[in-house]
Amino acid sequence: ATRSVAIYSGKADVVELPLSITHTRGTGVTTLSWPARPQPPALSGFDLFRGSRTDDGLPTTPSAPDPGLATLQQLACNVPNGTVGGPPITAADTAAPGINSAFYYLVGHSGATGATTGLGVTSNGMVRYPPALVACP
Repeated sequence: ATRSVAIYSGKADVVELPLSITHTRGTGVTTLSWPARPQPPALSGFDLFRGSRTDDGLPTTPSAPDPGLATLQQLACNVPNGTVGGPPITAADTAAPGINSAFYYLVGHSGATGATTGLGVTSNGMVRYPPALVACP
């Protein structure tokens, strides 16, 4: 199955970044793809992260969210940007979530000067960053 999810930056003047996720059941490979974007000199490529959500499997207890990104880990750092308007950028994940679990993925522009990757904007307008232990170098 393939699902495109528009990432909302919270800023009206920013073009949204659609992230497409395709999982091939036979091979167990999940492929993520997104379009190349213009990047100012302070940015160079993309950083990709994976987090997980676990549920106890009971319909009476809701799954706990991961607002602090505590489950986040590096999937790929410094993925090169492509040609704007060209083929999408892709990355693959071969890991499988555990029983009653699901993965979520976040992609952000990689800082060329070692700046921490911004991973979107929270509902109160603050930029969300990965925890320091999983930040890309």
